[in-house]
Amino acid sequence: MKLAPIGIALTAGAVIFAAVAGSAATHRLLDDACSGKPTAIKELAAREDAFDLLQSRPLSQRIAFAQGAQEANSPDAVKLALSMMKDPDLRVREAVQSALDHLAQTHIAPMAEGLKNPHANVRRAAIEALAKVGPPALPFAAQTASAAPEATGELFVKIGPASRNHLISLLKDPKTQNMAMDALGKLRLGAREIMQYEGAAAIRALAEIADPASADRLAKAAQNERESPALRATAIEGLGRIDPNHSTLKSLASHDDPAIAEAAVKTGATSKDSLLTARATRDETILVRLLSHPDDRVAAQAARSLAGRQPDALLKAVRSNRPVVIEAAIQSLDPDRVRTLTKDADPVVHYLARKAMGD
Repeated sequence: MKLAPIGIALTAGAVIFAAVAGSAATHRLLDDACSGKPTAIKELAAREDAFDLLQSRPLSQRIAFAQGAQEANSPDAVKLALSMMKDPDLRVREAVQSALDHLAQTHIAPMAEGLKNPHANVRRAAIEALAKVGPPALPFAAQTASAAPEATGELFVKIGPASRNHLISLLKDPKTQNMAMDALGKLRLGAREIMQYEGAAAIRALAEIADPASADRLAKAAQNERESPALRATAIEGLGRIDPNHSTLKSLASHDDPAIAEAAVKTGATSKDSLLTARATRDETILVRLLSHPDDRVAAQAARSLAGRQPDALLKAVRSNRPVVIEAAIQSLDPDRVRTLTKDADPVVHYLARKAMGD
C-alpha cells in the first residue's frame, strides 16, 4: 500500500513523457513536411488534423511549406497544398497558389478533386491551377462535373473552345445539363446541340450564343405568355442580336409588361422604329421606356419628345450619369423644376440646369 504513490507518480510521468515525445515528433514531422520531405508529406497528408497542425506554425514556415510541397511533387503534396488555401493570410495563399500551378502540370487528377471541396478558396485554387494546364485537364474535369457542376463549368469556360466536345457530352446528363448549357452559352458554342433540349437554361444559352439558326426558337420563347417575364426578356435580347428587325420584336415593343416591352424597344433598329412610332402617336409609355435605352442618342431623343410630360421619369433620367441624356431631360422639365436643379449637389446636374436657365 505504501508503494501506491510511487506507482501513480511513475504512471503520470510516463503520460507526460509520452505527450512531450509526441509533441516533439509532431514538430519534427511538420518541419520535415515544410522542407519538402516526401515521407513527411505523405504522413502528414494522412492525418485528419493536418491543416490544424500546419496552422499552428508561424507565418514564415507556412509560406515555406508552399515551396516544400512543390519540391515534394506528389499527390499528397497537392492534397496538403489545397487545404492550405484555407489559410487566413493572403501571403500564404499566394505562395501556395504558385505551388499548385506547378503541381497541377503533373498531378491533374488529385488537383481536380479540389473542384469538389466545400471551401470556396480551395475550389478557386483548383480552377486556376487546372486552367493553366489547359485541354489535358478536360477529361478529369468532366469526371467531377456531376459532383461539382459550378466549379467545373467555370473551368470549362476558362479553358475555352477546346471544352466544346466535353460540354456537348455533358448535355446528356440531367445533373450537368444546365451547367453545360451555361458554359456553352458563355463560349458562344453548340447552339444546334442545345436546340435539342427544352427549358429555361436552353433559352438563356441560345440567347447568349445568338446563332441565326435559333431565331425561331427565341421568337417562340419571347412570345410565350407562360414563360416568366425575365426569361422572355432574355429571349428578346438574344433575338435582337440575331435580327433587330424581327417582327416579334416590333410586336412586343408595346407589350403591357414593362420588362418585356423595354427589352424589345432596346433592340437595335426596333428601338428606332419604336421611337418614331411613339413620337408620332405621342405614346408616353414607350418614350419612358426608351429613356433607359443604352444608346444615348435614342434616350436623349425620347427625353426631348417628353417635353412637358412625365416629370418623374425625366427626373429619374437626370440621375442616369449620362450627360447627353441628363441635358435633354433637364431641357424637357418645366422651369420650376429646372430652377431647383440649379442647386443640385451633383456638379454635372448643377451645371446643365444653370445652362438650361441661361445662367
